[in-house]
Amino acid sequence: MSKCSKYFIPISAIIWFLMILIIHCSLLITNCYSQWVIQNSGTPNHFYDVFFINTQTGWACGNNGTIVKTTNGGSNWFVQTSGTTFPLQSIHFVDSSIGYCAARVGYTIYKTTSGGNAWFTVLSTFKAFESIYFIDSLKGWASGTYNGAWVFRTTNGGISWDSVMVNTGAGNHVYFFNSQTGWVAAGGSMFRSTDGGVSWTEFFNSGGGDIAEFSFVNQNIGWLVILENWQVYKTTNGGINWVVMDTLPDCFNAHSIYFSSINTGWVSGDCGNMFKTTNGGIKWGQQNTSGSGFLSSVVFVTDSIGWSVGGGGRIIRTTTGWEYLTVISDPNVIPIDFKLYQNYPNPFNSMTKFKFQIPKISFVKLVIYDVLSKEVDVLVNEELKAGSYSVEWQAINYPSGVYVYTMITKGYRETKKMILAK
Repeated sequence: MSKCSKYFIPISAIIWFLMILIIHCSLLITNCYSQWVIQNSGTPNHFYDVFFINTQTGWACGNNGTIVKTTNGGSNWFVQTSGTTFPLQSIHFVDSSIGYCAARVGYTIYKTTSGGNAWFTVLSTFKAFESIYFIDSLKGWASGTYNGAWVFRTTNGGISWDSVMVNTGAGNHVYFFNSQTGWVAAGGSMFRSTDGGVSWTEFFNSGGGDIAEFSFVNQNIGWLVILENWQVYKTTNGGINWVVMDTLPDCFNAHSIYFSSINTGWVSGDCGNMFKTTNGGIKWGQQNTSGSGFLSSVVFVTDSIGWSVGGGGRIIRTTTGWEYLTVISDPNVIPIDFKLYQNYPNPFNSMTKFKFQIPKISFVKLVIYDVLSKEVDVLVNEELKAGSYSVEWQAINYPSGVYVYTMITKGYRETKKMILAK
């Protein structure tokens, strides 16, 4: 016998090991369908903000005057000429042509009327601009910092501006719901204006950390996140009162919060951290972004389609809102037909699960409607491999009643009823 024979491994054992490895990897791949996908930005420069006007057209801005644009949902990004090398902190478009961009260093606000093909200066002042927002082509606001937090306002598309000092903090973020009602985060405080930004009233103070960002879905309901401790607060009366919802696991700093509807929202920050809620901020789940660099901004155009940008020119996209699908069958066992099962439990209180199967690679959409046929949530909206799946629905913030859910694929559609009983 050879002296090496004691290291001999039977072929059958190798085959068995490889089969186990393949099955394990298949399960991992299948369970990772609904995730953030990296897009090629074409630049290594850090990004600080991203904005989309629809599911196809958007812009991102960042270091060295970098502005990139996409017209196909981010499949391709191309660099635009901003005319500056200053770091660009915030970008906002009112339509496909008119947009504004603000520089923190350089103290300048730029405007385009050609979709970003050319930019020109509309304001240059000794303030470090952090955020800019317009409700139409004429009315807009910008928040900045210099010996205190300032809000600048224009009513003629940037031709002229007036300004007001809000407090001694830093003007981190500004947003207006309409021409009169808006909010600004200044240091650890939230201020509200009801006269178009002429005057501001403080309604919240964190007592410590700065407010990274806030997000409102209507005139009354909004959320904010604290930069240092990742605490999320919610208001239901227009920012007059705020209640702590949750404290997320931290990694240095939180940077951005965005809610696409009253139940669905995201928080991004350092270390590639991304958290999602589907119950208005009561419970948050951490998501896999396949990276560890900071994510400075997150934005969604629906409850499922969104982008986030950050360090090193990183742009990531999801088309599902990152709903985690669980595989509930052997990946080697392929269903023979399409099938949507009855949800369980049913009736249910706050949470229920849906099971479905597909016999081949298919684009699957699983939608929940109320009794008036109004779409209330989209649980699945992506291409899946053949197999059996399970996905849950958190309905904590939905009223009791009868709902229907529909599974839609090419050539197949099925609808079932369910009862939410609280």
